[in-house]
Amino acid sequence: MPRLIAIATDDGETVFQHFGHSRVFQIAEVGKTGFRVIEKRVIPLPDPSVSRHVGVVETACSALSDCSAIIAGKLGQGATNFLASKGILAFETIGYVNEILRELSEEYDFYFADE
Repeated sequence: MPRLIAIATDDGETVFQHFGHSRVFQIAEVGKTGFRVIEKRVIPLPDPSVSRHVGVVETACSALSDCSAIIAGKLGQGATNFLASKGILAFETIGYVNEILRELSEEYDFYFADE
């Protein structure tokens, strides 16, 4: 079964934005046969009664909880640790969505291979 990857991208083509500032994520399936973008998710704003940092990370993680990994231009250590505690890999990189997904699927083929 392919795994889902969340990619922080406002325009659907480039990855450059900080995870905590990202409201839009492309969701891609990655497996033995490659990858394909299947949907766009808009992350809701966090509950204003919770601290901004905690609220942003928890809200995004909740909305992306079915994903195995998240790719963003920048990830803080707190977010990276929180994602890891939920079993979600965090990749920090900038570039074009398709190129990053292609490299990720090739470099981590053992992880993203169909089960």
